Amino acid sequence: MPRFIPIAFAVFACGTSALLHAQTLERPLIKEGDRWVYSVRSEEPKGGILTASTRKFEGAVTRVGSHAFILARKATDSNLPAREVNMNLDWSVSRIVSGKDVVTGLPFDFPLKPGRTWDTDSADQHPNPLVKTLRNKQHYTVLGWEQVTVPAGTFKALKIEMEGEWSKEFEPQGASATSAVQNGPNGASIAMHSQGARTPDPTSGRLYKLTWYVPEVKREVKMLSEDYDQYGAVQHRTTAELDSFSVN
Repeated sequence: MPRFIPIAFAVFACGTSALLHAQTLERPLIKEGDRWVYSVRSEEPKGGILTASTRKFEGAVTRVGSHAFILARKATDSNLPAREVNMNLDWSVSRIVSGKDVVTGLPFDFPLKPGRTWDTDSADQHPNPLVKTLRNKQHYTVLGWEQVTVPAGTFKALKIEMEGEWSKEFEPQGASATSAVQNGPNGASIAMHSQGARTPDPTSGRLYKLTWYVPEVKREVKMLSEDYDQYGAVQHRTTAELDSFSVN
């Protein structure tokens, strides 16, 4: 767990961008009641064309502990209860694997500063009945400060780039048999065809993401994420922009 040093709030009060840009950003202080609303646009191929849909999601901190917090997330137009997710205080995600706490997602490696890099390598066993292993390898680079405008306002943000790759190994597929009726001069007959068990070949593709992190917001104000298939075609694109926020 990264060490905790509070953000120097005096830097934000003085309004001097040069001082802000010289800052090394420590882990934010997450507090109960912090709230963010994002407009999320998702694009997926349908019939060879990327089809887009947009929806707003709200995330609110409902509990903060010594090492983690609970983020309750739901679509703003939904009547269903919020989905509660356990997040580490640095916005990383971890789970217990063979009795050990393993970090599976690390969008920010504090302290942040331009030029900083880090890597993650995680494997998900049996994410669905057909997939044996889904592995994601990601390389992050803090590119530098950039002004970004979203519905919530205009901010000075640290721009972070992620380049990576995903790979899948599949479970063996069971034997199958098919039959067909054939009509001939001597009457109808049934033709049988069987196929033995086989394992599909592994497949892989690329990952790409841009994130704009703003310290006074305590997280990103904008995010672009893309997944590519083994042929380089976009399989999914997500763009999220901060619509409003309230932090303590």
